[in-house]
Amino acid sequence: MQTYLVGPTPAWSFIDSDNHRHRSSISGTIQTRDRFATNPGGTVAHGQAALDIDASADDVWAVIGDFGGIGDWMPGIDSCRVEGDDRILQMMGMEITERLVSKDDAGRVLTYSITKGAPVETHQGVITVTPTGATSQVTWDVDATPDEMAEVMTTIYQQSLEALKAKVGG
Repeated sequence: MQTYLVGPTPAWSFIDSDNHRHRSSISGTIQTRDRFATNPGGTVAHGQAALDIDASADDVWAVIGDFGGIGDWMPGIDSCRVEGDDRILQMMGMEITERLVSKDDAGRVLTYSITKGAPVETHQGVITVTPTGATSQVTWDVDATPDEMAEVMTTIYQQSLEALKAKVGG
């Protein structure tokens, strides 16, 4: 059984009838899912940051779709370089390597995972830009273990979407 929570809501948690822990936070939806590709048989927490931006989906995707351009708009990144399918970020005294999993220009979806340098066992991030007429909605989903990291990352991603909005003028 999976329970989907709608955010934002006050922070709370519960254990469902299948003994899976679920949490939600003010910054977005947090839940524990049954499976994760890199954590078979285990659980993983899920979070989502979302923001409407007064710019076209094409304009927003031009920024998001540049895998190596994240350092130009995401707060806290000191430097970013791309080596093959990896982007290496220098931030907060850490070197974090993220791997491009897939990029769908037509669907405006970018999927990546943290492979080293951050305190996560598993991680997958998915950024989606959806046209809403002349404007767009951006969602940044994260699946991570340990569970607490999904909540931390959701907060960071929400702040990053605000910075993206300022960059594209929306």
